[in-house]
Amino acid sequence: VRPDVECVGDDSAFLQPLVVTIYFSGPLPQHLVREQIKPIKITVSVAEEYNKFMAPVVRAKAWSVYQSEPSEPAPLNPNEYYTGSNDIDMDTCTQDFAIPFLPLPRTFDPTDTRQWEALSKEIEYWLVDEVQDSSLPIWTWGRDAFWLTFVGANPTFPGHGWSAWDPRIPLEGIFIEEWL
Repeated sequence: VRPDVECVGDDSAFLQPLVVTIYFSGPLPQHLVREQIKPIKITVSVAEEYNKFMAPVVRAKAWSVYQSEPSEPAPLNPNEYYTGSNDIDMDTCTQDFAIPFLPLPRTFDPTDTRQWEALSKEIEYWLVDEVQDSSLPIWTWGRDAFWLTFVGANPTFPGHGWSAWDPRIPLEGIFIEEWL
């Protein structure tokens, strides 16, 4: 299978997600499944030359043929965001906003402030030019993500010099207020 590719900047490209459905032909004798269905192993691999840059991430959902939609995934969603009062599942609050900067590439180096700066600018652009509406939960999540990456790029903030940011992103939020 060849996934779509999205190029970012001059030197990066992201393989886009694939949707795969696996059907099992034929019934099993009931005596084999009375206690519990044994786990099914599925292997996904990428070409060897890509292994040092990325790894496939698999999410599985059980889907009964009697359901019109797949059941909810097991609680291993890395996109959950905790606000302090309620969990917000990013799948339900993105409201058709793609999050182009996630997942981070495997080559992301958390010790490199230039990479934090590039990520911060990407989130800043996404917030002010794509999301725009600060009343949306995705804005709040993005604002906090922006400040986290901004501090990654400017670890001595607010002391010493730091990069300018778009003034439409207020100096507010759980992370930055604790940082200051």
